[in-house]
Amino acid sequence: MMKKQEVVAQGKEKIAWARAHMPVLAQVTCELASSGALSGLRVAMSIHLEAKTARLALALKEAGAELAVSSSNPLST
Repeated sequence: MMKKQEVVAQGKEKIAWARAHMPVLAQVTCELASSGALSGLRVAMSIHLEAKTARLALALKEAGAELAVSSSNPLST
């Protein structure tokens, strides 16, 4: 059985991989953060959660949005 810490570590590794392989999202995040376009906006996401969508959520937060996230399918995420 996997320990919770191992699952967290694996999730962080997958998100780091997504960050390294999504250069367009990184550029857009940088532009939005520097312009302040999302600063103070509230964003809600109900989406299938996995590494790429987690990276998107983190990008929105990095760009200044106040974020609420929930999984859309409790049986698969």
